[in-house]
Amino acid sequence: MLAPAAPLMAPLDLPSQPPPESPLLMVVAVSKSGGWDRHAVTGARGIPSMPSNAFFLVISREQVNAGDTSSALSILGSCLASPARALSLFQKVDISFSGYEDISRELYEIPEVRDYVRALDDEFPFWLFFLTKFGLGLQCIMLCFMPPFLTDAGRQRAFPKSLGSLLMSRWFPAMNQICEWVGFSEDQIEQLSDEVGEYFSNGPTQVTK
Repeated sequence: MLAPAAPLMAPLDLPSQPPPESPLLMVVAVSKSGGWDRHAVTGARGIPSMPSNAFFLVISREQVNAGDTSSALSILGSCLASPARALSLFQKVDISFSGYEDISRELYEIPEVRDYVRALDDEFPFWLFFLTKFGLGLQCIMLCFMPPFLTDAGRQRAFPKSLGSLLMSRWFPAMNQICEWVGFSEDQIEQLSDEVGEYFSNGPTQVTK
């Protein structure tokens, strides 16, 4: 097993339910029927069809440009309130960014988005455990750590090495640590590792209706 990452963030004293939305950040719950439970989200990139009982963070362009990660980190930090809370949100969180409809570049090529994601990751590297493998949020987060502005051939050469380094040096150790914290077995950790590899190799899993 990989060595554990830095100690878990201190559990935050937050309510068990996501906080109300603000103009800068929206938390969207998906109902058991698969529909949007609270409101429809428009103008956000990467919103997939999600499994039930998930929640979705939509971070606005204004928040990114301000470099204000406090609201997002409060919500992400609430996932670590207890092992039971973390387990209840296993692979049930996704993330997207809104307000970039007029931007032709990919999100991961926008410097402010890259900086924002890296600032989130400095405090919360537990993406592999919490983010759903049905959505594009994990892919977006990952791409913010890859070299930008490459040709297709350049990406094929550079991405595997960069992704391997990111996974082995940071994300897998963080994943292992939180898996141990919630009481996962070695087999469960191995299965999650396989799902991560499948996701990055072949893209998001299709939701079965």
